[in-house]
Amino acid sequence: MKLLFLHGSPATGKLTVAKSLLRMVPGRLFDNHAAIDLARTLFEFGAPGFWELVHQVRSAALDTAAANGVALVVTTFCYVEPDGLPLFETFEQILQRHGGGPGHGPAHGRSGEGIACLSGQA
Repeated sequence: MKLLFLHGSPATGKLTVAKSLLRMVPGRLFDNHAAIDLARTLFEFGAPGFWELVHQVRSAALDTAAANGVALVVTTFCYVEPDGLPLFETFEQILQRHGGGPGHGPAHGRSGEGIACLSGQA
C-alpha cells in the first residue's frame, strides 16, 4: 500500500486537494476528521482518552487497509513537529510491516515506497 499524507495548517485545503486527486487516480480517502469525529462521540475534544482513541483508530484503519490490499490511501493531517512524529512513524511501521519501504517525510530525507508527504501552508 502507498500512503499519501497531506498535511498542513487547518483550513488550507488538504481535503479539497485529496478529493481532487482521487478523481484522477484510484484510491481511498481517510480523512483526518473521521477518527476525530468518532472520538468525539465518546469524549469531549482533548479530554483524557480522546487523542489515544484518535491515534488507535487511525493506526487500525491503515493497518487493516494495508493488510487487505488497498493500493493507495490519501489521508489528511494537521502535522505539528515534534508532536505528530510518533504517529507518522507508526504509519510508516504499518506500511513496512505490509511490504512497503521507507517513505519520504518528517522521519526521512529520502524517497521510496511507503509514505509520500505533501505539505500545505496558509
